[in-house]
Amino acid sequence: MIKKGSLILSPLFKYTRYPFRVIATEYGANITITEMVSIKSFLAHFSKKFNLNTYRLIYTDSKEKNVGIQIFGDEPKEFEQVGSEIEDKTKFKFININLGCSKKKISQQNMGAALLRHPELVEKLVNSLSKGTNLPITLKVRIGWNRNVLPEIVKIAEEYSNPWIIIHTRYGTETFATPAHLEVINEISNNTDLPIIANGDVFSFEDIEEYMKRGAYAVAIGRWAKGRPYIFMGKENASWEEKVELLDKFIEYTIRMYKDCNEITTDLELIKRFALDLTKNKSGGREIRRELIACKSVNNIKKIFK
Repeated sequence: MIKKGSLILSPLFKYTRYPFRVIATEYGANITITEMVSIKSFLAHFSKKFNLNTYRLIYTDSKEKNVGIQIFGDEPKEFEQVGSEIEDKTKFKFININLGCSKKKISQQNMGAALLRHPELVEKLVNSLSKGTNLPITLKVRIGWNRNVLPEIVKIAEEYSNPWIIIHTRYGTETFATPAHLEVINEISNNTDLPIIANGDVFSFEDIEEYMKRGAYAVAIGRWAKGRPYIFMGKENASWEEKVELLDKFIEYTIRMYKDCNEITTDLELIKRFALDLTKNKSGGREIRRELIACKSVNNIKKIFK
């Protein structure tokens, strides 16, 4: 599933939806993962009533290869149930448990990175999920909430035959303003045969190389990938003409995402978000972004880029 030295698209809130995941795959991302999906919302979407927001998060098709769904929750019974539902009703190739989100709304509910305060509960959740599915189970974690629990979490991943683990090299109490603790990759990789995917403060190919030197098996890219899918093929920059083509492709895939949905046919905000990121480092980009923010239609966005 994962190649040594490869680049992976890390889950990104309101970003790693079908259009961007497909483009990242086409540009060379070895693995892509959805943004985090609430287990309760997923189960309700299939058992009670169609939910457009959930649909946006979990849509996939044959254009995606190594794509996984990232889930979050805190109830073992629901983990077992959702494992079965994901395997039966979706085309995802693996399931990733979110143990890394430190947003207040999530951590206050004892979910995401807050679960790292209770490694014994993490073990129960992984165990329950494994009972409900034969799909590979993976984890995306931080070092811990406010203490290092990686040795305990990696042991759980090993016991349940996780194929790999993504480690964001910060604590749950730390924001992006705190520099990532790269040294933990040395410590963990020297004490396990489990492939370690490093994540955190990756904003250049030099950062990727540094993680690989420290023992990472592969590297997951998050914020740096926004508007820059070409980094997955080893390019730091792209011409404006290439970015126009990227926007056209993103719009095409967004329309494709809604082909089986009767509620809407496109997603202006999603397209606008991607278009804004494409203008980074462009001469006159500030004025272009001002125009994009005011756009009321996809056609107007296209005109600005032409």
